Amino acid sequence: AIGLLSFSFLIKKVYKTQNTTSLAEMWLLGNFIAMLLNLFYGIVNNAYGIYVPSILFLIGTGYLIYVKYITEYLDSDKSSKKK
Repeated sequence: AIGLLSFSFLIKKVYKTQNTTSLAEMWLLGNFIAMLLNLFYGIVNNAYGIYVPSILFLIGTGYLIYVKYITEYLDSDKSSKKK
């Protein structure tokens, strides 16, 4: 529960600031893969307490990846095309 609470503060901060420069791509990818594996493990073992938080973490990590892509990669593509 503490992990989910602290992760929600990170999501809230990124939502307000749209700043993901402090989040490394490899951390986001590793976190996403870890949550997928955790979700798979929870489903296979019918462990409700494992796969429900994993779904929430996957949604949050997906949002972080989306914001990082939109703010850092699409904005840099638009600015390079203007030059």
